[in-house]
Amino acid sequence: YLIASGPDIDLILRGAAGWEAAHPDAALAGAVLLFPRLNAGEPEPGKAPVYIDSVGSTRLPLIVLEGERTPNRWGIGHLTSALEKGGSPVYAKLIPDVRGYLFKRQDANMPENVATSQLSGLIKASLFYLRSAH
Repeated sequence: YLIASGPDIDLILRGAAGWEAAHPDAALAGAVLLFPRLNAGEPEPGKAPVYIDSVGSTRLPLIVLEGERTPNRWGIGHLTSALEKGGSPVYAKLIPDVRGYLFKRQDANMPENVATSQLSGLIKASLFYLRSAH
């Protein structure tokens, strides 16, 4: 399994696509994408997002975890559709009452502090979900 957050997700998507090209008869188990930030530029109100080239380039099973209190949650359906274009089964889960990058926040609220302390458990549950979903 691969795990990354924010713009670092680009690296694992590109790496997975390269690995799949070199090993067409094998498959990686999946990836957990925490708070993905995969836009090719600044979002423009009223326009569909444009994503970086690695989005939709892999068939790797993916789970997207996003904070319920971040504006990016409203685009989660569009992002999952774009990620699926390469053949990836994609699952999205919102973490209640938190903003993105909760584990880096200096101004974290109580739900963000709790979620940060349980981040390893969230990731472990995501791995179990990926394992049972495919």
